[in-house]
Amino acid sequence: APGGNASLRVNLNNEVNNYTALQFKLILPPGITLVTDGGEASCQLSPRFTDSNQPFYITEIYNDEQGAAYRVMSVSPSLSPISGNNGLLFILPVCADDHASTGSFTGQLQDIVFIDVDAKESFLDNTSFNLNLTEETAVMEINSDSTKHDDAIYNLAGQRVIAPKQGIYIVNGKKRVVKW
Repeated sequence: APGGNASLRVNLNNEVNNYTALQFKLILPPGITLVTDGGEASCQLSPRFTDSNQPFYITEIYNDEQGAAYRVMSVSPSLSPISGNNGLLFILPVCADDHASTGSFTGQLQDIVFIDVDAKESFLDNTSFNLNLTEETAVMEINSDSTKHDDAIYNLAGQRVIAPKQGIYIVNGKKRVVKW
């Protein structure tokens, strides 16, 4: 939804099991960007990356009314391959700005290159994906008049009680103990 976050999950289904590096261009539609932490885009690597120190680099190419584009790169310093032939590769957090239009939009991965342990490059076809932005349905804000009290009594489960017995109750937003 506009103003919300989501996860872009990137999977790799391949015949080769010894890729150690990758790079591609990520193009997102207008109003959608990667989530950043202190100016750095974050990424969650799948356990398929066997090098626990494998760095992941994301650089913004542009971000304008046409959308946002990023160069995404990763290489294993120890030349440890990505394990397994199929499944999740990484997760990129994306966010929609507060004024993003709702609807279905297309993003793309372009110029996809994987490099194996022998430095052989494999060029993959460009691929596209759909992002759907819908109207938000969550409650964003609740306003109350904190000076109004109805002296109603509630149990700890939030149920209204007419005749309280011994126990703990909520009266005007505060816990009260009833003793006999």
